[in-house]
Amino acid sequence: MPRRWGQPLLIAVVLGALVSLPAAGQSTDPPLQGRAVSVSAAVGGPAGGYTVSMEHLFVRTPTLQVGMRAGGSYAHDFVWDGTATAFTAGALLARRIGTLGDQPLAFEGGLGATRVHEDFSDEPRGGLLSRTGWYVYASSAFRIPTLNGRLTYRIGATLLHANDDPFVVPLLGIDVGLF
Repeated sequence: MPRRWGQPLLIAVVLGALVSLPAAGQSTDPPLQGRAVSVSAAVGGPAGGYTVSMEHLFVRTPTLQVGMRAGGSYAHDFVWDGTATAFTAGALLARRIGTLGDQPLAFEGGLGATRVHEDFSDEPRGGLLSRTGWYVYASSAFRIPTLNGRLTYRIGATLLHANDDPFVVPLLGIDVGLF
């Protein structure tokens, strides 16, 4: 097998195993809830800083959710040099893993890309420099939906690969379901 197929094959096997495993306590746990379209706000995540995005869940079953998220971000000297704005888009999969109190608890995994534009000062010369680049990310978070899926709390981390240097950014967010 060529080396270039190793990572995609590993990702496919892990996602396939995650989807095929039976949910823990399937008969007694409350169902995983979520609205088809939600507005998300987060600190951290694939772009760093403050992120606002839209989430659309294509598949919503009692144990599994599959969808996508796209949005924008702003930060100042948080992850990127100087002031950074970003556009982020990715796919997500959430699987119920149990309960937290009387609320369902899910584990979310996602893959995506973020386009970051940075403006920063060139200190020795005193000028303003700009650069823009695309970066790949993988994210994971615990999801706790409440109020029949109207609110979803997320806590996790994002692994971002930028400038040949992978790093982890924490994520704390909330989703408000629209419909």
